[in-house]
Amino acid sequence: MWYARGMRAPSAWDSRELIRSELFSIERLERHATGLAAEQRVTKNPVSVRPLITRLRDNGRVLLTAFRSLSLAMHEGRAVSPAADWLVDNYYVVEAQIQQVRDDLPAGYYRQLPKLADGPLAGYPRVFGIAWAFIAHTDSRFDGHQLRRFVSAYQRVQPLTIGELWALAITLRIVLVENLRRAAELIASARTSRQQADTLADRLLGVGALPTTPEAWLDLEGTYLSTSFTVQLLHRLRDQGAVAAPALDWLNARLTA
Repeated sequence: MWYARGMRAPSAWDSRELIRSELFSIERLERHATGLAAEQRVTKNPVSVRPLITRLRDNGRVLLTAFRSLSLAMHEGRAVSPAADWLVDNYYVVEAQIQQVRDDLPAGYYRQLPKLADGPLAGYPRVFGIAWAFIAHTDSRFDGHQLRRFVSAYQRVQPLTIGELWALAITLRIVLVENLRRAAELIASARTSRQQADTLADRLLGVGALPTTPEAWLDLEGTYLSTSFTVQLLHRLRDQGAVAAPALDWLNARLTA
């Protein structure tokens, strides 16, 4: 979403949600491109923001941490989600893409790219905003034919520089890595929630050397329960008989409230 001139828009990095908006058909993508071209303003005096390469390095560190954590979990025989399994199997590809962006986006080249005057990506290259919009409305599914039509529709309203056209592939990689970083954070958060649910289930059921504590769920009364936590706890308590009944009643009451 683009904001009216003079309005202070939130930073693009404020959200941890995936870069994902309504999925557009090719015709609607073209209409969106022309609207975007009409709205986006560039400036010779952009606001000061962290360079994209700095965010890319940060994303690389987050993804490396996620890769190591998930690899360890798999090595220990713990269950991981299909998305986590994909990240572990394809991390080497992600690492190569990050390195290629670093090689292809030197500071001098980056400084020459026209920067956006306003909106949530103010201060960043206009072509980065174009890449962001394309990824958001295609759900990160890259299609060369769609991209060409999207960029052509944009240029019917606002021609891009040669430098921007060269930078399009680079900025697409940056947005995709950003989206992968957000996905990795969601995976990590879900894993933590499931582990917390397992810990509570072990207390409720008296797993191992733990004493059975049917009222352990009272510790979470009034707290936020994530979907991952709730699903895992329901899975653990299902068919566990009377000992799990108080916790199941509590969960059902939370779900229907």
